[in-house]
Amino acid sequence: MNIGVTIQGYVIIAIANGYAMGKSATAPSPYVVWQIDDDGNGVCAGHYFVDREEAEWDFCARAFEWFEDNMYIHMIENEPYEQDLIGGLRSIRKSLDNASQLVDEMCAEVDRLKERRNNDNCIHQRI
Repeated sequence: MNIGVTIQGYVIIAIANGYAMGKSATAPSPYVVWQIDDDGNGVCAGHYFVDREEAEWDFCARAFEWFEDNMYIHMIENEPYEQDLIGGLRSIRKSLDNASQLVDEMCAEVDRLKERRNNDNCIHQRI
C-alpha cells in the first residue's frame, strides 16, 4: 500500500506504523483512519471523521503510541483543553509553528556566527 492509492473511494494521504489515513471528496465522512491488514494490501477497523484535525489526531494516536501519552499530559496540565480538544490541538499546532520558527532563527544565528568566526580566522591567518 502506498500514498495515493484509492481504497473504498478514499485516497490514502498518510501511512505510518500499520495505519493509513484516507480522504474522500464524496463521502459523508470525508476522512478515515484504518488499520492496515497483515498482508499490507487491505484495511480494517476504520474510524471515520468529518473533521480533518480529528482524523489527524486519531491517526497519530493510533500510529504513534508515544503521541497520545505525551499529548494527554499536555491536555491535563492545561485544563481548558479538556473541554475543547480541537481548540487545544489548534493551540498546540500554533505553539509548534512558533517553536519551529525559533529553531530556524537560532540555526540562522549559529550559521552567521560560524561565518563570522571563519572570517576572523582568515584575517588572523593573513596577519
